[in-house]
Amino acid sequence: MYVAYLAALILLLIRAASGERTKLRQADPRLLLYFGCALFAVTMPRMKDYSYVLMLIPTLFVVRDIGRRGIAPEYFLFAVGLMIWGQPQQNYVPGMQALIYMLQAYLPLFMAATVMVYMMTVLLRSRDTSESSRDQPATVLHPARPPD
Repeated sequence: MYVAYLAALILLLIRAASGERTKLRQADPRLLLYFGCALFAVTMPRMKDYSYVLMLIPTLFVVRDIGRRGIAPEYFLFAVGLMIWGQPQQNYVPGMQALIYMLQAYLPLFMAATVMVYMMTVLLRSRDTSESSRDQPATVLHPARPPD
């Protein structure tokens, strides 16, 4: 099963990156490193301590990038927190308790895969946005205060 999982992941990555070699060659090396860290965490058969430590920097980049784009990361982080720490309370729904436990068991792998997919999308559109924004001034994230 693990070999089939790796083969499917490699085929999906080849399919996503086909025809985008020039963008990937010209991408920021830090983004490539972040993507490599996320890819390593996703391809390992178990999420252990080294995978969590390895995912710190790419996840921090994703959270900051989501905040920079104007998507409220607070709601996203709140939803993830509820999924992680929410305890199953529905004893009367058959299978609900096992489903929630399975979600909690595989949530780190799902989150690492989400970070990896986000990094891949950032890598594939990195040259388009950097070339178009090179001539434009930097965006102000906070509204300007009126002079006193």
